[in-house]
Amino acid sequence: MSKLDSSNPNESFNNTVRSKAPKDKHYSESGSLAHRLSAAVCQKNEGYKYVAQVHEELGLSPGIATTVTAAIRDKDVNRKRTVAKTKEFKLQRLKLKSQRSSETRSHEIREGDTYCSNVIADAQEPDLTVIPGPSEDNCEHIEKVVVFYDLETTGLSRQSSITQISAVCEEQEFNRYATPTQEISEDACRVTGLKFNTATNELLYNDEPVSHKHPQQVLLDFIQFLMSLCASDKHIVLAAHNNRRFDSIIYYLIN
Repeated sequence: MSKLDSSNPNESFNNTVRSKAPKDKHYSESGSLAHRLSAAVCQKNEGYKYVAQVHEELGLSPGIATTVTAAIRDKDVNRKRTVAKTKEFKLQRLKLKSQRSSETRSHEIREGDTYCSNVIADAQEPDLTVIPGPSEDNCEHIEKVVVFYDLETTGLSRQSSITQISAVCEEQEFNRYATPTQEISEDACRVTGLKFNTATNELLYNDEPVSHKHPQQVLLDFIQFLMSLCASDKHIVLAAHNNRRFDSIIYYLIN
């Protein structure tokens, strides 16, 4: 009934069968099951007008209400099919699909793998990393210096490699690129504009080569930058977008 390049017709027919023989009802041993399946096939091939056609074959009057209702439903089905073929509908469907994929990736970052085949057997060790909280010794009386920072990574997972660290504190700025130790994903490349050419060992930002160092050296430079911002009687406070769920975890794991 359907072409092999699309599963939509099959899914549509399955929905039709489900409406005639709901799964929460036991029809497998019922004498009406064959009639219900036949009705689903007729509706798939002929539309809702099949009811009136069956009545006519049996010598019964289809009735005005039955004919009108079938015509209205067939018209609605044709309208939906026409809309589904438009460019606007397809773009909206792709947009919704992209949003669902983005939400799924976001949930995976926050929750990790919660359901997949052998999720426990394949796990090498549980993720029990705990970021230590700030010291409470006289914190209220110590002057704080707020540094806004941002990390760019090779991907969206917490095991990603750092590709860039940027920070700003009042007039002071910091920016370093790190040599990626993992392949940069397409999503990360699209967001950050960073690519790595393994053949030439070049890190490209918007297709322009930039200077890069080993990630550990970049972290040492960042720590040196933080130390230069304040005296020993002040505390550094790092602030970032999504800091608690991503940036601080990446930074802590690498350290």
